[in-house]
Parts: sequence; C-alpha cells; structure tokens
Amino acid sequence: MKDASLLMNNQAYDVAVVGSGAAGLTAACVAASMGQKVVVIEQSPYVGGTSAISGGMLWIPGHPYLAQNGLKDSPQNVRQYLENFIAKPFDARMEAFLAHCSPALQYLEKHTHLRTRPVTGYPDYYSELDGASIGCRVLEPEPFDGKLLGKHFHLLRAPLPEFMVFGGMMVSRQDIPLLRKARQGKSLTAVFNAASLVFEYLTQRIFHPRGTRLYLGNALVARLFKSALDLNIDFLLNASAKEIIFDSGNITGIIVKEDNNDKKINVAKGVILATGGLSHDHTLRNQYFSEIDSFKSATISRGDSLSGAKIAMMANAKISDNGKNGVFGVPLSHYVRPDGSEVYYPHTVTDRSKPGLIAVNAVGRRFTNEARSYHDFYYSQLE
Repeated sequence: MKDASLLMNNQAYDVAVVGSGAAGLTAACVAASMGQKVVVIEQSPYVGGTSAISGGMLWIPGHPYLAQNGLKDSPQNVRQYLENFIAKPFDARMEAFLAHCSPALQYLEKHTHLRTRPVTGYPDYYSELDGASIGCRVLEPEPFDGKLLGKHFHLLRAPLPEFMVFGGMMVSRQDIPLLRKARQGKSLTAVFNAASLVFEYLTQRIFHPRGTRLYLGNALVARLFKSALDLNIDFLLNASAKEIIFDSGNITGIIVKEDNNDKKINVAKGVILATGGLSHDHTLRNQYFSEIDSFKSATISRGDSLSGAKIAMMANAKISDNGKNGVFGVPLSHYVRPDGSEVYYPHTVTDRSKPGLIAVNAVGRRFTNEARSYHDFYYSQLE
C-alpha cells in the first residue's frame, strides 16, 4: 500500500537514494538540507529497513556531549584504541571518520530532528585494550513521539514483536528494571510507573496499530523520517532499483521496478546506494563468504530485489576484500510463531551477559566469554 502524499511529485531529481534505513535517510536529509531535490526508493512497503529494528546506537568519539556530562576523552586515546585492532596505517576513510564524525552529528542535529544522548555505561567492545573507553563514545537517539509522524506513522517499520511488551509497546533501557521490580512487587513506585506506562500504551492503541513511544533504532529512523517529510523528500515505496543509467560516463538516472513495470527516474547529480549488505544476496554471499553461506540473517529481506552491491557491480564497482570483519555477526535463535511466521531473534546485549548464563557447544563445553560483544561471540561459534 502506498500513501498518496508520499508518491513522487517529480520524475526528475538531483539525487536518488536507494534504501530507507538510517544511512539512506541521513544521506537524503543532508542532500535536501543543501537544496537538492531528492527521492528515496524503498523496495518494501515500510520505511526504516533493518535500522528500525536495531538498537540504534552510534559510536561517535569526541561527540559534543562529553563536557556537559562530565565525560573525558581525547583524540589520542581514540586513535590508540583503533590502532590496536585495525590494520595500520589508517586509510583515508578512517582519517575522514575521525575528523568528521562529531561535526557530522552536529550538522544533523542542527538541520534535522535527530537528537542523541550519551549511553554512559556502555563500554567499547574491546575494553581491555589501551585507549578504550568504559562509557563515553556511544550515543543513542532521544525517545520520539510517533504521533508526530501523523498519517505516515503506519509507514514506519515496527520493531520485532518480541522486542516489545504486549507485542506493541516499546520500553527504554530505564523502563526495564522498573518493570521487573513491578512484576516482583518489590516497589510501589515501580508498580505505579509500570501502570502509567501500560495505561499510556492502551490509550495510544485506540488510534494507532502499536504504541507511539519510540526508542532505540525505531526512534532513530522515526526522527530521520520526520526530517525527510519536513524537507519535502519524495518516497517511492514498493519499488526495486534495477540499474543505474549512464551517459558519457555521467549518471543520468536509475531504472526501478514498480508494479511489475520498469520506469526510469531522471537523476542530475547522483545515486546513493544504501541498501545494506549481502545478507540476502546468496550469490554474492557464496562468492565472498562461502563458509557461512548457509547461515540465517536477522536483517530485513530484500525479497527478489537486487542488492545495492550487485547494482554497483553492474556499474563496474568492485567489492573490497581487505576488511577484517566483513560480516556483522550476531548469535540468533530461530523459532516459529503461533501464526506460522519465522523469527530470527538476535541475542545482542540484554540476555547473554546475565548472571548464570553459560554458553556451551553441542558437547556441553563452554566455548566463550558470554559477555563478549556479539561480533566476537559469533566468531567464537565458528571456531
């Protein structure tokens, strides 16, 4: 289903962005804030991609909230930390990240609805290394009221039901211990707060398909989606990118498939591919990551759409093979819901490191430190 107010108003644009996750929406908002006419092309009926079901945290060393939160860090510490596990010397991309990540955040918070706050208790993944921080480099989006999206709220991809209370109520990290205390009856204050949350949720459900208190990746995407709407960015949903069109070496447009018909969108300045990785492109997965080609993914499937990587390769782009961690690994649980749909539930932070949890292999032998980052936990599973 498409919302008429989100359909393209023009067939010619300065910039076309393929993919509506956090990366794609950010690129679209920046281009539009600089006066460009932008369209976002999304293959699904919903905006947000995998970002909408993620934790939504950002690793931004040197962010502008350090001093006001009593946090200390230095560029030297950041560089030392990264040099401990990234091949040296840094290439131009790493230098650009270190120089511009904080200014980029400040630009977004000035020109869009993006607002973030430090997660002070969240350490770097390799906290044992020199230069690591025990909790001053990670930011999370501020909560967002989904009602501000108005009639477009239903187009925002919802988190997994398993990540929401009652299958539709998002809760913050701060809410979780209060809800646990309320359930155990250990605190009247916690019981009152829990009752208030539930009452608020029930009133929201009168008018909306789910709760409108948004956190984590859903808040991140919602803030960027609201920004895109305010910046008059057009959205073409249920449309798959097929091919970038060139004329004398210059990009002039992109072919998309909509309602089983191919159409050309004229593009004057560029196409940005922000479709995620190769999770559901089994041809490329088998070529570049054959040892894990049979593994499942918790990312949002692109159906039969071409991956951004394949579209880029059709335009003579190459995939680099010099990355150490080419896979965003995370342990998953697979099960079937009562309605028959399948779930791949990612075990990221809140469950693996709980006291009493011991991770064992098929022969009952403990194989890793359960509190390791989900990336390293995943690689431990491969050993």
